[in-house]
Amino acid sequence: MTTWALAIGRRHTRTGTDDVAELIGRLSAPLTLVAPDGVVTRRDPSWQRPPEHTDVDLVTATTTEAATLMAALWQIRELQKWWVGVGAGTPDPSDGPTSGPGACQDSARARARSALGQARAEGRVAVVWPCGAQSCARVRRAVQVLLDASSALTPRARAVAELYDRGMTTGQAAQTLGVSGPAVSQRLPRQHWEYLVDVRALAVDLAAEAARARVETSGQEGSGRAR
Repeated sequence: MTTWALAIGRRHTRTGTDDVAELIGRLSAPLTLVAPDGVVTRRDPSWQRPPEHTDVDLVTATTTEAATLMAALWQIRELQKWWVGVGAGTPDPSDGPTSGPGACQDSARARARSALGQARAEGRVAVVWPCGAQSCARVRRAVQVLLDASSALTPRARAVAELYDRGMTTGQAAQTLGVSGPAVSQRLPRQHWEYLVDVRALAVDLAAEAARARVETSGQEGSGRAR
């Protein structure tokens, strides 16, 4: 089983515990999750270890679900206050039994912390640490496209996207926002929202593929050692 870990560090240290509470609250509440086929649902995220404040300016979490991973990255980018490191690997030794002499170094959380350090050093919003599978390179590019798409949204466009994510029509979104239908379309055309869904679906699909590839590679290596 492949675990995805998030190591989330505050950009500006000691700016207040409210930032941490806001982040954990966002990641613990129901999220908009996009399946590889583009189906959008709003439900509780599937965390292996839920988001927790593990250090002064650090929040960590782990999941085995690609949709939860990408939904969390979408939320983190929206807050614009955090660096993010993403690591794929085995569960951390403290999460349960692991096997192999390199289990600790191979843990998802160790890789996520390394990725966070790189994100801070390079001034990048998020870094995905190599996971040993070729498909991870595609995940890194997909995450970058996802973050770029998110950062390009204005606050008004983001509000419309959230309503569309909840299944509202343009008319329903207009009523909720107290504006006209054309005003909603001007803030975020429906076609652009569909593009955002496609971007998130692709990122989820590639992350799931990378997780499968990593498991298959690990299984082949184990079989080789057994022989």
